[in-house]
Amino acid sequence: MDLEKAISMIPICTGKKDSAEFINACEIAIKEVADADKPVLLKIITSKLTGNALEVTKYRELDTWAAIKSILEGAFEQKISERALSAALSAARMTEGESVTKFAARIEELYYKICEASTVGLPKSEALTLKNSWRRQAMNAFMTGLPEHLYTVLKSRNPESLEQCFKVAVDEDLEYRS
Repeated sequence: MDLEKAISMIPICTGKKDSAEFINACEIAIKEVADADKPVLLKIITSKLTGNALEVTKYRELDTWAAIKSILEGAFEQKISERALSAALSAARMTEGESVTKFAARIEELYYKICEASTVGLPKSEALTLKNSWRRQAMNAFMTGLPEHLYTVLKSRNPESLEQCFKVAVDEDLEYRS
């Protein structure tokens, strides 16, 4: 990728809810540009920091992408422990008036957060094994958190994936309500 294209894909980062998007775009840009262009790209990346993101970085050494990324992640990413996320997943129940779709989205969000929290720094093979384990736990939490009539249907259908579990539950709920 040429430097101009890499620069054009990097958004402004204010540090509010845009740090993950900023980090992802920068990761791609850093990996794809030539080594000779990386110092210029780092300067452009730091120039895209505004607001809170600028405040947390302005008096720091920002000579590598790893340093910038570490500061942004430390300052703006949620700091919820794997244990707290696991407890939230286990205790998740569909609330009164909540749709199956919203409950599924809540379980999926917990699943992604717990995967992120528990796989940091692990080799890919170990991370994949752990993610598969969390996926099964998320599927069980989703099923047990549903009303009894949906739980029974899902248990009898024995869905093989979390996504299939969500789809069957949503379809069954629509049929049940009609």
